[in-house]
Formats: sequence, structure tokens, C-alpha cells
Amino acid sequence: MTSIEQNPDLVHDLTAEDYWNRYQLLFALYSVSDRAIPSAYDGLKPGQRRLLYQMHSSNLLPGNKPQKSSKICSAVTGNLHPHGGTAMYGAAALLAADFQRVKIIDGQGAFPRIQGDIPAADRYTEMRLSPAGAALTEELGDHAVPMTETFDGEWIEPVVLPARFPVLLVNGALGIAEGWATKVPAHNPRQVMAACRALLKKPNLSDDKLMELLPGPDWGCGGSVIGSAGLRDYITTGRGSFTVRGRLVVEGRNVVITELPPGVASSTVQERIRSLIDGGDLPGVADMSDLTDRRNGLRIVVAAKRGHDPAQLITSLLALTPLEGTFAASLVALDADRIPRWWSVRELIGAFLSLRDSVIVRRSEHRLE
Repeated sequence: MTSIEQNPDLVHDLTAEDYWNRYQLLFALYSVSDRAIPSAYDGLKPGQRRLLYQMHSSNLLPGNKPQKSSKICSAVTGNLHPHGGTAMYGAAALLAADFQRVKIIDGQGAFPRIQGDIPAADRYTEMRLSPAGAALTEELGDHAVPMTETFDGEWIEPVVLPARFPVLLVNGALGIAEGWATKVPAHNPRQVMAACRALLKKPNLSDDKLMELLPGPDWGCGGSVIGSAGLRDYITTGRGSFTVRGRLVVEGRNVVITELPPGVASSTVQERIRSLIDGGDLPGVADMSDLTDRRNGLRIVVAAKRGHDPAQLITSLLALTPLEGTFAASLVALDADRIPRWWSVRELIGAFLSLRDSVIVRRSEHRLE
């Protein structure tokens, strides 16, 4: 007899629609609201928020001794975030990467310096909050945000962090969930804060004035937006596509790549150039070498053959490799009820300002008590 024949109670009559509504839909909603999509208010995904909260609770503040990454990630997954430590360490390494517009974590050891770098194993690295990361958690001691029970009811965690700058617009975000995806570019922190001050002073600020203060994305990896097409749609609606290009300069007979577009790894570019050379699609290239190091950063050198103009080689590289491409911005974030929706840049700044209002009221009430 089979196990099903021995245990007929294991068989349940269930239509595909009932299965979807009962199980798959629940998982989809969980994935959207508790894993992949950031909050519009503190700008963080749940895993990132819990990581920073754990580090704050462990007193891993600037100036204090850092702690082994493996110990921190284990504490987060055990106390707050019931997922794998590998995924948590990946999130931590991204917050500590040098190409972030603002580093949230101060990492000690081999953390990513350029896009595509793989960090050293978590047992070899150490972490603590950077000054910017500490600014996201500083007011937790003043009961500045509401708390809720953790997944197992054994601890409490903040619903949002009392962020002192809009992390989502400053560092950007990328997340994919069932039915939703977010792709927020990074921006210049000074420009973002200037826009915050302007909208705080004048909430009905015109779109033209807002674009003067925040003209467009500005990534830590150095990619540049080419032209202005799509930028106004992006700023005003949260949806827009624009052309992004890395930085290529001519040095003698060489073309040197020093910056990459967002989301493009150095290895991807090199593999593409190698395949083009081997296939004869870049006849003007003599050789390519990777001179990237931890001191000087990204430096991919493409040597031109005699009789070939390096400036013309730049045109071919931009056309045939990922050094130029389209960035399709999608400002999707969770609202106060943890429901995903589209936001404009103005609305995201407004959500951050409303968080600050709430933080100041709750903080003041606690201090008065």
C-alpha cells in the first residue's frame, strides 16, 4: 500500500483557484510587503531595517568596536528575520559597498568597491553602523516610532526606522516581487535634502522649481544620464526611461573605462568586450586589460591598434557593450498600510517629511513624560 492509501486523510479536495487564494496569494502578499519592496517612509526593505535595528541594539555605533559579520547576520535571522544568513549578508554587503551614494554600514574587510565585486566570507569581515547608518536609528531610544512583535513574538521591532534622511531617493533600490517591481535610481544627497527643505517650506512647489533642485539621478558608481528625455516624466510621475552611460576617456592610444552604468558589473563588460574581440566585431582593438585595484578603483584599459582612432573606438564600445543603456525607473514603494503603489518623487519626499513629523511628535511626547 502507498502512504496515501494508508493515510487517506492526507488527501484534500482543492481546486486550483482555492489553492492559489489560500497559499500562493498569501506568499505573494508576504513577498511584496515583507521582503522585496521598500517602505516609502524610511526607504528600507524589511531585511535592511531589521539588520540596522539589530546593530543598533548591539551598540555597534560609529567609534565602537565592530563585530564579526557572521555573528550579526546570525542574530538578525534568529531574532528578527526568518530567512537565510547568506541573503542577509548580501544585503549587509550592499549597504557597506563603496559605490553606494551614502554608506549605511561601515564595513571592515573586503567589501565590494565596484559593481559586481563579491565580498569576502562573513567570517572574515566585521561591521558597525556608519555615521549615516547611526542617523537612521539614533532616535529609537526616544520611542520615536511604533514597535511591533517579531515573527515569533519573542522580541519587538520598529515598524519603520526614525530615518533622518530619505534613504530611498539617496541610495536607490532594486526589488522584484510577485506582480510588482521597484527600480529607484540614486540621487545626490545635497540635492535631495535641498528638495526636502523646499517642499517643507512650500508644499505646492512647482515641478519646474523641484527639477531645478533635483534635476535627476546621480549614482555613486558614476554613471551619467545622457540628455533630458524621460527625466521630467520620472520626476513628476515616478515612471520614466532615460539613457545612462559609463565614463570612457582617451589616454594616448588607449580607451580607459573608469565608471560603469548602474547595475552593470565590471566582469560583464569585460566578457562582452572579449567576445567582440574574438568574434572580430571590434577590429580596432589590439587588447584589453583590467588594471582595477582597491586604491585607484575601476580601470579597464582597451588598447587601439595602429591606424585606428581611439575616439572612434569609444563609439563602438558604447554601441556594442552595456556601457550605455536605458534605465527604466519605477518608483514603487509600500504605503503606511504596507501596500505597494506608484509614487512620484514629490510624494516620496512628502512621505519622508510626514515620517519626520511623526518622529518629532512621538519623541517630544516621550521626553515630556
